[in-house]
Amino acid sequence: MSEFFASAPSGDFFWWTAGASVVALAAFIGCFVFLHRSRLMENMPTSRLRSAAQGYVELEGDGRLMDGPPIIAPLTKARCIWWSFRVEEKRQTGKNTSWVTINSGRSDDCFELDDGTGKCVVNPDGANVIPRHTQTWYGSSPSPDLSPAVGRGWFRAAFSRYRYTEQRIHDRDPVYALGAFRTQAGGPDSFDEKLDLKDLLDKWKHDKPMMALFDVNKDGKVDQKEWDAARRMAMKKVRDEHVQRAVETPDLHLLAKPRDGRPYILSGIPQAMLIRRWRLSSLACLVAASGAGYVLVTALVARGIA
Repeated sequence: MSEFFASAPSGDFFWWTAGASVVALAAFIGCFVFLHRSRLMENMPTSRLRSAAQGYVELEGDGRLMDGPPIIAPLTKARCIWWSFRVEEKRQTGKNTSWVTINSGRSDDCFELDDGTGKCVVNPDGANVIPRHTQTWYGSSPSPDLSPAVGRGWFRAAFSRYRYTEQRIHDRDPVYALGAFRTQAGGPDSFDEKLDLKDLLDKWKHDKPMMALFDVNKDGKVDQKEWDAARRMAMKKVRDEHVQRAVETPDLHLLAKPRDGRPYILSGIPQAMLIRRWRLSSLACLVAASGAGYVLVTALVARGIA
């Protein structure tokens, strides 16, 4: 290898060293990213929704569809709680063949996580999602013209122009989650005491029988003292209504992307398997970084630069 770099033209030498530097740096960073994530998951205790603290938490449970329209994966039309897809076209450049992405997308619909002690609404926006189900098949048009069962195999891959990939997490699949957890008391309604008080008083002002009731001295108008009494009555009514709504509506638990940049992970595969996968990825990155570093050092030594 030293002889190759010693005799290589300057242009080739530049691209070899530049490529080795980029690979070494990217692999070195990837090594620490995967290792950090695996250690974070190992050291983070799993919380139960019933007693989870507000903030960054680890949760495990079953993924569930929420009430309302179902979530449908765009290529297979399968019901699920999360999906992503990619459509690629085979393109020829000289003697080289490559797959180029022409269409892609991913779900941003919320779903529920149920761990047996409570339910949590999960917003997948911005999450690193590891799916449980992945299907890849081939066809002859930008939209799938064959089912995954018919369109797979080496023959289809060799003679088809388009490749389709769809990833999903299904309803009732186990879900591992690591993200920012918060509880909104009283469910989805926001209790704005000042706004509710203002709305109620405005309503009373246009209610002649109610205004007549506030006119205690019956002089035909509501003076400041009588209006202050009306405000106290309205405040009590608003607060009573808020208490009743809070009792009738359970707390709403939410999981979303942390604002401080910490990892937001949603996985359809078990935690232990995910930790093993990321440890192997970290090791692979370390090997790649070492190999690229060796090539770089060998090239520089061969040219007498290092």
